Amino acid sequence: MGLFFSHDRSYRVTKFLTNSEKIKEKIETHDNALIPNFNWLDGETFPTKIEENHRIHARHFALKHVCKGNFTSPIKENIKAGFKILDVGCGSGQWCIEMAQMFPDVEVYGFDLSPCFPVVKPDWSNFIKEIKRVLKPGGIIEQHECDGLAHSAGPLLNKVQNTYIHVISTTNDIDLRFARRLTEVYETAGFENIHESYLSLALGKWGGRIGEICADNLKQIYLTMQPWLTPFTGLTEDEYNKIIKQIVVKELDEYHSFTNHHIIWAKKKASSYWWFY
Repeated sequence: MGLFFSHDRSYRVTKFLTNSEKIKEKIETHDNALIPNFNWLDGETFPTKIEENHRIHARHFALKHVCKGNFTSPIKENIKAGFKILDVGCGSGQWCIEMAQMFPDVEVYGFDLSPCFPVVKPDWSNFIKEIKRVLKPGGIIEQHECDGLAHSAGPLLNKVQNTYIHVISTTNDIDLRFARRLTEVYETAGFENIHESYLSLALGKWGGRIGEICADNLKQIYLTMQPWLTPFTGLTEDEYNKIIKQIVVKELDEYHSFTNHHIIWAKKKASSYWWFY
């Protein structure tokens, strides 16, 4: 079964990118003296230890690999010296650093309310409108969002994520499936030339190194949510943590679970100038 797929909005598999066995075969250990705790995968560096302080970096490298770079929109063809790039929700800032290295003649800005965890925006419509407001006419916006839910989940993961959905939707009015409505929100905001696709990412060892990184990211999310979720499950903290461990160690591989990573980019309409004589 494939590790990554490229899809259009109708959720049909349109391109087979690679498979888990090939990914495993391509992991080679090189001289990592300059980059401790990293291995190479298809000529790119990947963390070998997925500890909490490496989690955000690990996720960045995984997504960079499956997306075949740091962006999917035609930035390279449109960018010029003096342009500015804004990363909203920059996390560790790794993407900003790499973009600044790739385009040394532009200014790259990044901000985030938290250096470690992504911020969920309940009012996405107004958030996208605000992004459009600060974007220059003719500028490009590119957004990456996780679907929020695992697919082909086993019984344990189903129970945990159903509880997660209930808690998040009732206490914070957050739609975890928002990523599926990105095109609608962009159209309402007035963007043009909208392109949307998604990648299915394996969760667990069955997906090779990328699958392990994605599974660890899932684990950290649910461990972080433990204080909010356990009151709704009737489980003790130890019981909850054991279930999460069982999901990551066994169930994800048994059911070949995966998650969808949505990508959308669009342009802000260029200004129209009217001349009066």
